[in-house]
Amino acid sequence: MLYVETKIGKKIGVLDYSKSELEQMRTEKFYCPGCHQAVRLKNGPILSAHFAHISGDVCESFSEGETEEHLKGKKIIAEWCERSSIPYELEAYLPKLKQRPDFLIDKRLAIEFQCSPLSLERFKERTEGYLSNGYEVIWVLGRRYFLGERLATLQKAAMTYHVNRGLVVWQLDIEKQEMICNYNIQRQLVTGKLFYNKTIFRVDKIDSQTLTHYMMSMTKPKTIQFSKSELNEVRLELIRKLVRKDSQLLKVQSACYKEFFLLQTIADECFYPLVSSPVLGDEILYLRALYGGGISTNVWYDCLINRPELLKRLEGFPSLVLRDPNKAYDYLEF
Repeated sequence: MLYVETKIGKKIGVLDYSKSELEQMRTEKFYCPGCHQAVRLKNGPILSAHFAHISGDVCESFSEGETEEHLKGKKIIAEWCERSSIPYELEAYLPKLKQRPDFLIDKRLAIEFQCSPLSLERFKERTEGYLSNGYEVIWVLGRRYFLGERLATLQKAAMTYHVNRGLVVWQLDIEKQEMICNYNIQRQLVTGKLFYNKTIFRVDKIDSQTLTHYMMSMTKPKTIQFSKSELNEVRLELIRKLVRKDSQLLKVQSACYKEFFLLQTIADECFYPLVSSPVLGDEILYLRALYGGGISTNVWYDCLINRPELLKRLEGFPSLVLRDPNKAYDYLEF
């Protein structure tokens, strides 16, 4: 943690002092703003200066073992807020939620910089806590969870939807001081390869007005075009995976079989475009073959009557599902 309280309840933070000034404060007593247990100042040569609970103490609002990446990331974002004159609180404790976001912007937007593993259950619990209490939340991922060719569990969980940007994942590169917006995230059928656009912002140069303008004015990119040879490769990979008894494809194949067709016999038109929302995965092949090209939300509703297990796929994307209480399913992008 970067902010603590003194014995008289005054809030102080390591970002407000130089390393030598902090060294002179080592003998003073400090307390966690959440659980009010004693904490110690750590000001060594390896990790950035921070406070930590004394070994053995349990705190509901703080997790221990912050990485250097997490500490530096919070400092970078705090300095950006200061330069942009954005009202913020670092490590603000929300007693009703018993949660402490890394940042609380303008008393309504929580920002979580996630660098370490977090279970899907805990991620959903924290996100639901924010949204159900009137806060918006953005999860910014650290280097361990930068997008590659496949989606990891935490990347799926942190994904949000924007009408002009499609599916979005935010990242922070502390070494380059870059905030990265990955958007229009799509998954190639069968192979699972990711396609997406990205915009990179230098945190030490961009101001809040520029970032806001970017988010509001952006238009969604055109659909990715693929060649006939790429379609043939996807079809070949489909055969390979079925031979290897790929568990996910076999579930789709089973659904197709009940409707008296097979994935191998689906017309080429059902494969185009060769990408779809990562939320649906290869289930889109079943939907296109069964209902043709005119898939809509109403078609999805009808499909769920016969195959309610499809809702299971959505459970891995809590940031999308929890923001869709009316079940509009816009994020499926039919």
